[in-house]
Amino acid sequence: NGYNSAKQCVNQRYNIQPTPVAVVRVATDSEVQAAVRCAATFGSQACAKNGAHGYDNEAGCDGGVQIDTQDLQSLSVDADAKTTKFGTGLTLGQLYYRLNPYGLL
Repeated sequence: NGYNSAKQCVNQRYNIQPTPVAVVRVATDSEVQAAVRCAATFGSQACAKNGAHGYDNEAGCDGGVQIDTQDLQSLSVDADAKTTKFGTGLTLGQLYYRLNPYGLL
């Protein structure tokens, strides 16, 4: 079902089966804020699932609210200052390929 696939972490280095009480897929900063406030209101932990995985699967969030940020994929680059601002939903691979044309690797 949708819940079982949404809660899973992509990193398969560990056999972790997270059991959050809810998974919230967000598309804006204000939705992230609302999800954190909702979790806090009910005394639940809130954790971020960034880019569909976490290196050590910290996004498991057993008993808490898992906030899936994979749709937050903005990227702004100031090539002159050699700085960038990017959304938490980007994977390392996506970020690499999007920064490559700017020579910022």
